[in-house]
Amino acid sequence: MSWTLGMGVTNKSLAAKILSNDGTVFYQPLSQLILNGIPSPIQITRKLKIETSFVNWRKVDSNEYLKAYEIKVPFENKSMHSVFEFEFRETRFLVPALVLIRALFIPNKHLLHAIFQAQFLENIGFIGESGLIIDAPWHKKGRRIMSANIESALRWMFSFPSAYAMAHSVHDAALGGWIDIKLPTAKSHLTVEGLKINNTYYVSKLAISKITAEEPPFEWSKVSSLLVHYLGVHQGTNKTYVIPTNKNGDIQTTDSEWQQLEPLLLAESKGKKHKLSQRGIFNGIISKLHFNTSWRKTCYQTGTYIHASRAYQFWKKRGAFDVALELLTQLRQQ
Repeated sequence: MSWTLGMGVTNKSLAAKILSNDGTVFYQPLSQLILNGIPSPIQITRKLKIETSFVNWRKVDSNEYLKAYEIKVPFENKSMHSVFEFEFRETRFLVPALVLIRALFIPNKHLLHAIFQAQFLENIGFIGESGLIIDAPWHKKGRRIMSANIESALRWMFSFPSAYAMAHSVHDAALGGWIDIKLPTAKSHLTVEGLKINNTYYVSKLAISKITAEEPPFEWSKVSSLLVHYLGVHQGTNKTYVIPTNKNGDIQTTDSEWQQLEPLLLAESKGKKHKLSQRGIFNGIISKLHFNTSWRKTCYQTGTYIHASRAYQFWKKRGAFDVALELLTQLRQQ
């Protein structure tokens, strides 16, 4: 059982200051924070699914969390690891900053250590005319490990003020010796694991399924989606969809709807020109699903059932289709 006391410098580089289970303190590379630095309970309480707004989170003293896991910080050291508290259904939840950081910046193998460096987002990529451009060695052709969900999360960090500040705050805190993060103005759906004592849940693992921004985007990024998916997007082909019509009673997308859906569905295209209208193909797919017709008997605005089914499978495999469909449903319920 270990605890990240804070940040320090070794060999002229930032490193994590770790308190081991035998009471010794040592520095480890930031890449090791993927698995080390957070205590694991002997008996894990059952997982809980939670909906919470980060606006309602607040920082608390870390001593209560450390006491719950029987972690004793040596007198000559100080814990500089922030812990957040929020409430949900009459239960208190205590969440260390590193637990939240692990959940926000995935895949951890490539992003967790990078966020402690200056200009994290700018080192990852940029927003171009065709959308988010990720310019990193691990995202090059032939080595792509990013899903549409994670690209959507990074796009959120680029496009919304508090999310942008959040992405850069980890480095700023590290310069002062802290493991800390600025919370975004957003609502989140979480799954937590950890230790529960009475009415307090001491979180040791957290997974984010989706985030909804609760602020307007930057002026230059008005078309950015408020809804961000992280995990849990269904990949199966036998899912039953309920697709609402627009205000005119039509299943087809409006201009304003497609303006927000297009960046999600065509993130892989990066400016590539398609022979067939991708909006027309998407409209055919949602029409097929809405009326529960077969691929062959559905009427398409463009292309054939072959083009529609191939596009559907491609978008489903990337996780983009369910993300776009949930956004469309949200837009039509406003």
